[in-house]
Amino acid sequence: MDVSDIESDQILAVSFWKSRQDAERYNREPYPKVNDIISHLVERAPVIKTFNVDTSTSHKLPAKKAA
Repeated sequence: MDVSDIESDQILAVSFWKSRQDAERYNREPYPKVNDIISHLVERAPVIKTFNVDTSTSHKLPAKKAA
């Protein structure tokens, strides 16, 4: 998540999904719950835009260890 340097009331959150189906599932299931949780913190509903990633650098992130 990133807050704009120019417009401090603007926030950008980016999510990456392996497939369109994964993104659609998130938008149907968890996202409405997240939106309900943050609704009292924002003045208006978030704007969702979808883009395809054509090129990306790969980063290997360590797997989470069980507690």
